[in-house]
Amino acid sequence: MKHFLPFLLVPILTLGINVGYYFKSSNLILEISGKDDSYTVKVASETYTSTKTVVIPWEKGKVEPIIIIGDKTGEREKLMIEGVHDSPPHISLKVPSVVGLLETKVTLDIWDDWDTPDKLKISCFVDNMPSSCHEIEPIYLEGEKHSFEVRTTDSFGNTSVAYRSFKFDPKIPKIPEMNFNSPSMVTFPKSPTLRFIMPDLGIQEKVSALKLDRGYVLQPVSNSGNYGEAFVIPPLPQGLTPFPGKAITSVSDNFILLGSEQYSIIGKVLLPQGKTIALSENSRMVMPLGSNLMVKGILQNVSGKPKIVGEGKITLMENGEIYLSGVDFSVRFSANGGKILDLEHVNFSGDLNVTATRYLFLKDMKIRNLICSDCKGVYLINVKAHEISLNNNAEIVLDSLEASNVSISSFSRVTLRNSTILTLSVDTLSRVDSYGTLIKFLSVDKGSFLRMRNCEVSSGDVKWFSKILYHDCKMGSFSTSNSEVVKR
Repeated sequence: MKHFLPFLLVPILTLGINVGYYFKSSNLILEISGKDDSYTVKVASETYTSTKTVVIPWEKGKVEPIIIIGDKTGEREKLMIEGVHDSPPHISLKVPSVVGLLETKVTLDIWDDWDTPDKLKISCFVDNMPSSCHEIEPIYLEGEKHSFEVRTTDSFGNTSVAYRSFKFDPKIPKIPEMNFNSPSMVTFPKSPTLRFIMPDLGIQEKVSALKLDRGYVLQPVSNSGNYGEAFVIPPLPQGLTPFPGKAITSVSDNFILLGSEQYSIIGKVLLPQGKTIALSENSRMVMPLGSNLMVKGILQNVSGKPKIVGEGKITLMENGEIYLSGVDFSVRFSANGGKILDLEHVNFSGDLNVTATRYLFLKDMKIRNLICSDCKGVYLINVKAHEISLNNNAEIVLDSLEASNVSISSFSRVTLRNSTILTLSVDTLSRVDSYGTLIKFLSVDKGSFLRMRNCEVSSGDVKWFSKILYHDCKMGSFSTSNSEVVKR
């Protein structure tokens, strides 16, 4: 067996022309440099011109002279090229040193001196088990140390092997410590790596401080790429003045509703973009039947446990933002086109209907029913609900969820952790990564894909070219139709 040989460029140094060459897929690759900006290369009856690299078709066993001529100086050099050797395939392999819970891309480039890539036999292995050559699936990894191996053989029987080791790190990073010593700044003393969900700033390293002039949704990210629990930092209310009077019929400035006071929304009231209503501790907003607060600006509370009560309605729309924490919230509600809806520790027992709102964030809550569609990000953390329907949302994170029925559909991408669900339905090309979750009945349909680790499923139905890949799970009985349930 011939083992992997490093890339070989044969250099030829002449008086005025430097030439290197190698063979790739039955082509002679010439690398030329010297005093001239371009060169003419003659092989038999063929002529090639290039500034640096010349590609010439070549057959194994072919021996042919070539003439290289500098186009400006006229320098000439004659070389005899022999394509008589047959080297093993060349392998360029890059694997991250640390792999987390998400699929990890493998950078692999294989080429041979005479064979085209489609004629090479290529096999990849993780810990000596067959694997994809394009990515590592961490769902079935155990322990810390692992290996990725590539074996390739050309049509002449020459074999090359490349081997890389990597570590598996399944740890989920914790929310970093934050200090709010400055009234307009939050600082991170340990400078964690953070993923900025809103605003969309990608992954930032060594974040030390954020100005609280706008709301943020963030996630800590470990060195292995694992995402921790998402969290929200609301904007800092600025330039607030006490609302004049107790009847709110219009909003023209940034107002604060004072504690131990009761304010009433009268009729349809628009909270314009760029304006803020902030509720202070123990303040009370009453919404009579027929009233509607239309939020295009920012509605938030700054402290304590204010109340928003009545038979009226709050509507989040356009680029509006709502940040409520610890609020008694007993009015009707809907969201269509908002920027963010953030409800944490909110006492709310009604239904939520959220459409085309960029980010939905619910934490430590009980709700009856949630219908959410066409959102960029949905984050439900420690939420108890009866019915949850999630449709066509780009990213969904369900962490410590308790629900009777959860429906996920239309190209949604979901991370599901440490949850209990009686019935979970996944369909229409959706994708779910599930960890440590109990599911009584699981339905997977219309080309959807689930990866499951440390889960328990009592029974399920998988059909229409769907697939479940699971590891270290307790699985009950499944019916399948043109689909797969595979243990790894």
